[in-house]
Amino acid sequence: MKYNKRQQAAILHRKGPALVLAGPGSGKTALITGRVYTLIHKFQISPEKIAVLSFTRASARDMKLRYEKLYGPEKALSFGTIHSLFYSILRREYPQKNFDIMGEGRRLKLVEEALASCLGRTPAREETELISHEIRKLKSEGAGAGQASEGLRTVMDIYETRRRSYLLLDFEDILWECVALFKNPAVLRRWQQQFTHILIDEFQDVSPLQFSLLRSLSGAGENFFAVGDEDQAIYGFRGADQGIILHFKDYFPDARIYRLKECYRCGPKILRAARRMISHNRLRYKKKLVSRGPRQDRVRILAFAHQEEEMMGLVAAVKADLISYPRDNRAVLCRSNLQLQQISKALEEAGVKADCLTMHGAKGLEYDGVFLPFMNEDRMPGSKKLSREDMEGERRLLYVAITRAARRLYISFSLSAHEKMREASRFLGETGLKALLYENSVLGGGN
Repeated sequence: MKYNKRQQAAILHRKGPALVLAGPGSGKTALITGRVYTLIHKFQISPEKIAVLSFTRASARDMKLRYEKLYGPEKALSFGTIHSLFYSILRREYPQKNFDIMGEGRRLKLVEEALASCLGRTPAREETELISHEIRKLKSEGAGAGQASEGLRTVMDIYETRRRSYLLLDFEDILWECVALFKNPAVLRRWQQQFTHILIDEFQDVSPLQFSLLRSLSGAGENFFAVGDEDQAIYGFRGADQGIILHFKDYFPDARIYRLKECYRCGPKILRAARRMISHNRLRYKKKLVSRGPRQDRVRILAFAHQEEEMMGLVAAVKADLISYPRDNRAVLCRSNLQLQQISKALEEAGVKADCLTMHGAKGLEYDGVFLPFMNEDRMPGSKKLSREDMEGERRLLYVAITRAARRLYISFSLSAHEKMREASRFLGETGLKALLYENSVLGGGN
């Protein structure tokens, strides 16, 4: 496996805490697997002493498969999620105790039941998901129902009562059980000796509770190796705290910070647009990605007179892309679940079968072509009255969406909807792209 100089420097990091700032398409999975191999075969670290962590089972499984494909299986090596690691610790410490863990589907069902009992009706899925995220964030912060608004407090009380009656634990309960467990110095020392080297991917998504436990487990952080990108921190609504990656040196003063510069996914035009836009954020490290992706990439701005025309134009553009590039993959990325439903229906009715998912859901994925519709004020960003911090969060979300594209990026907006005039998203101006509008027509303005 060949690595660039910056990847190689991080992989060969010898000792002490380290943070690798890995932008989109910078080869972070290759870096992590290379780092693990180096620990085992160069620095002679026993595989069972290493914990390789990510935030989803899918990404943890992908890292494991990538490692095994390159280097062969390591039976004692632990790939998993943060929650699975601490769940395994609980099971080892309390073998006689029956922990019944709720998956996300079961959790949402319990939240839906609690919310329905308060509303007197079945809540919409978006309502349920919103309340579920609020409950998760409160529990992650250790706030509990007492610090919630009156309505949320009632729902949370019902949720917690039913959860306990069913003898269930959610993911936050697992972590709090471990917080209590680690108050015993002998137990904490035992697990610090078990996992002497911790590697964590997507570090920008860590919550204060998760980070507190990981710091405890790593002791002085001597072998804490984190990989992440503050520009892709989009899960604040789940309790993630971007400030942790931004202030890494405050937690670990002796830490080394490595910056990966090469982007192997996005072509230069796509990457330049994303880079210009995200540079307007203040809460970030200074860095500049360089494209090593496809040289003949394309960016188009599609401007429409009316929202109805935009939907028709989107379907036509997806069809045209399918015909022109039949072997490529593509996706339509939406800001909300409501947009997702509307676009999915329109594509289905037109006989187009194209990946359609939310911007949050696209995190970690990549496509040859990406379509970003409804790029208007009050859609992206979601409101003009956002705080600076929230506005930066919206900008990061669009940055993630743009950098899913390798070869072709299509961005569209309309100038009116429901007989009201509309503005193009301010973020379009920040990309450095220009769009012109011809009445009842689509103009592709490229750069």
